[in-house]
Amino acid sequence: MRDKRAAFTLFELLAVLTITGIIFMVILGRYNSWSAVQACNGATRILKGGLLQARTLAQARNKYVGFEFSTVISNNIQQITGFQIYLCTNETGNTEQLLRELHSATVEDQMNIGLGISLAAPFQRLSNSVTFVNPLLETPTKEEGSFVFFRPDGSVWSDLNEHTLYVTLYTRRLFNKKPLTRTLRVDLATGLIETLKGEQPNAQTVP
Repeated sequence: MRDKRAAFTLFELLAVLTITGIIFMVILGRYNSWSAVQACNGATRILKGGLLQARTLAQARNKYVGFEFSTVISNNIQQITGFQIYLCTNETGNTEQLLRELHSATVEDQMNIGLGISLAAPFQRLSNSVTFVNPLLETPTKEEGSFVFFRPDGSVWSDLNEHTLYVTLYTRRLFNKKPLTRTLRVDLATGLIETLKGEQPNAQTVP
């Protein structure tokens, strides 16, 4: 007697595999977008907390406090993005003059300017999926190292000839070429920090 058990044809198997693959790609794309948003939002909260910590430390210790943020490539492979907080050990009245001298000095002369700093907090590493960028340039580039200093009154000393400092975090979604950015705006006169809503359009050209 002939076996009449039903079996899948090759066409049916291929159809099922195709549909399964499409569903998997959709789920993966949505998960990647969700994880990128969470990583960027989380890094922004940590960054804002670090800036607030530096400002509070400057006011509490009556000292200048340095805040360094950067994105560097380690061993030409690994991307490291994060920030560190430093306490200036000089007399408060001399620190700003030393900062101005450092800003205008050549690299060789900077070694002779005695700005004393000590670590005030461990290096805070952010998610590997985010980088710092400067959105104010015509062609935004990764920030390989930027310093700002909070004064004892909470305001900010910066070498920028502006009233506002923008610190922007940047990431990408795997299935979307459009970048995802989050920006903090720091008022140099008061040191107050605000999280901006929306994205910085210029950051789309960052490599």
